Amino acid sequence: SIRAGVSANPPGDSGTTIFLCHGAGGAKNQWRDQWQALAGLRHTLVAWDYPGHGETLPTKVAADYAGTAFVADYLAIVDRFAGARNLFVGHSYGTRLTLAALLGLARRGLDGAHQHIPSARTRARACQRPARASLRLRALEGQLV
Repeated sequence: SIRAGVSANPPGDSGTTIFLCHGAGGAKNQWRDQWQALAGLRHTLVAWDYPGHGETLPTKVAADYAGTAFVADYLAIVDRFAGARNLFVGHSYGTRLTLAALLGLARRGLDGAHQHIPSARTRARACQRPARASLRLRALEGQLV
């Protein structure tokens, strides 16, 4: 189940879904300028507030704020809104969560969820230094997922 407050525009007809993941202390509203710029391009746009952020109420359960809980929410959001093509955008801590979610999707690809998995080339482009992409993904694997 999704514990985050999700905003999604009506599904676009391009087949592309763009996921916008905010950073620590941020909120889905921080993507408002990008949302306006992308809204006319026929893509599905999805942004959300993690528990205790933006419009989502805080919880008293400390485990709800763990990186693994945020990644589980992210994966549930991807499952709900994924298109034929998916673009993942993260800001600050949202970038780390995005990379961890991509790892989770790659693992599930063995179970048939591969339609959500970007190619290795796409994952490498998500990092500022493509030569270090695999090192970063492996480092995140032990920390969040």
